[in-house]
Amino acid sequence: GSRQMMKPQAWMPVPRTVPSSILAYLMVLLSFSSVEADGVMHISMVNMDLDKDIEVRCSIRGRKATKIAGAQIVTSARINDYNSFDEPEVIDLKAFDGARLKDNVVTLRLPAKSVVTVAVK
Repeated sequence: GSRQMMKPQAWMPVPRTVPSSILAYLMVLLSFSSVEADGVMHISMVNMDLDKDIEVRCSIRGRKATKIAGAQIVTSARINDYNSFDEPEVIDLKAFDGARLKDNVVTLRLPAKSVVTVAVK
């Protein structure tokens, strides 16, 4: 339900010294990762573009990835959708089945205006 939350990660603001050409790309795609005590890596990606999906390839380095252990998405049909007391699940965490793993590379199509978290073992 809407009371679930994605795994917490170290969310950090983009430094002001990032060149504008890179910053323009970052405004569409931000990515963060963390490794839990059980060895599961969580990769979160944000597509801030309101209209365009993004094809993402994420190379995993420093460890052997064996499988996608699950993935979740938060998105909505309209950018101005919101949860309220009357409608608490307009925007809800849902399973995402679009992530693939091959040769230590996670690939997926990141939908417009979405946040996806992929768990990799």
